[in-house]
Amino acid sequence: MKEGFTFLEVLIALAVAAILVTVACTALVTALRAEQGAGHLREAGLLIGSIQAETWLGDGDDTPYPAEAFPNWEITASTEDTLTGDEQIEWEVWTLAPRDRPSLRTSFAMRAE
Repeated sequence: MKEGFTFLEVLIALAVAAILVTVACTALVTALRAEQGAGHLREAGLLIGSIQAETWLGDGDDTPYPAEAFPNWEITASTEDTLTGDEQIEWEVWTLAPRDRPSLRTSFAMRAE
């Protein structure tokens, strides 16, 4: 009897190895995207704090942040009104989106004075 593997056994082993490598690469790509998304959200949190501080402590400018200060982010500001009981409340709403992944849009609102 000859010792060794048949051609069919080698092909099956290669197919199983290819499937395992594909699954491992997919998991790695997913983990790296999640890490990048978490980094964007962390940076958005810092930007939100900066915008809030500038809004509350600023010099009264209509624009609470210099556009060139955040070149990697698209920042839009708007005003919205809500009716709560008999009181109408005005909100300043900011939307932040990283330019390289606009799907990670983050919004926050502050009550306007």
